[in-house]
Amino acid sequence: MTGYSVYLPKQKGFAALEKVDRLVFVKEGFAWFAVLSPLLWALYHRLWTVALGILGIMLLLNGMVSLMGLGSVQQIIFTLILNVAFAIEATRIRKWVLEQQHGYRFEGFVTGQDETDCQRRFLQNWLPSREERPEA
Repeated sequence: MTGYSVYLPKQKGFAALEKVDRLVFVKEGFAWFAVLSPLLWALYHRLWTVALGILGIMLLLNGMVSLMGLGSVQQIIFTLILNVAFAIEATRIRKWVLEQQHGYRFEGFVTGQDETDCQRRFLQNWLPSREERPEA
């Protein structure tokens, strides 16, 4: 079972069916792709400011590691440790950016076998509840 947090823009005046296109499902847990390349992970998720920050930090840390005179094995281990640390926080960073920079709000949490199953389950419960009460 996988879990997804669901986010929706704070825009008002749209019908529930029009908001379906704007729903964002954020997978909970460790971001495995972010271990391999935090920069590509950020770009894939359109986190432009995060990607710029990662690029700056990578350049700064690579410069520091070169000045310290570490060997290539130590540099690889150092980079891997940083990537794992980022991957642990990657989902939280993505949610923060959605809320703070893009104006989304947390709409709910859903679990299922995969993302498609989670989307189906969420919409089965969410759409009827939206049709019953008007958006304030």
